Amino acid sequence: GGAGPFVLNEHQYRIAAHIIDGWIDGKPVRAQILKARQMGITTVLLAFWVYMIVQSPNFKVIFIIDVNKHMFTKRDLVIGWIENLSDNFEDCPSIVTKSSGHIKLSNGSMFFFDSSEGVNPGTSEFVNGVYFSEQSKWKKGKVATITTSLLPGLPTISGPFMINESTAHGVEEFHESWNTGSKQNFM
Repeated sequence: GGAGPFVLNEHQYRIAAHIIDGWIDGKPVRAQILKARQMGITTVLLAFWVYMIVQSPNFKVIFIIDVNKHMFTKRDLVIGWIENLSDNFEDCPSIVTKSSGHIKLSNGSMFFFDSSEGVNPGTSEFVNGVYFSEQSKWKKGKVATITTSLLPGLPTISGPFMINESTAHGVEEFHESWNTGSKQNFM
């Protein structure tokens, strides 16, 4: 909350390093993260996506979380960061469109926001990055619906990102995916 230096803790650093190393190596980046609460993992991942949409013209990322309330909280955080950047750095792209479901920057990049409460989250979007948050708490049946709709359109060549992070919440689809390590092609 607020503006200032973003100093990563050890856990944030390790996750960011893994994602950036894969990207630099030209690999499709896939990460499944089982996290503890209050470690700032969602925050560092959102900051990474902001970096990508600010630095990469026409980069598109979709963020899908468990409930609308959380989606709007994260969306407002991202909007605040981008507005602060564009206010303080003249070469930084600014927000040209902002709605409940997405923001578009002057460089053509877009950040889509949705939740598992949505009617058809993630459909009809070609994106460079997919970010699932708190999948273990998604409405029943939504994991299969969303992943089968969204993931087949994600390229397997160098550059696309697929990040799935969640806290533990019983035995459900995220738990199964974590145990098999292969259900959604995570590295």
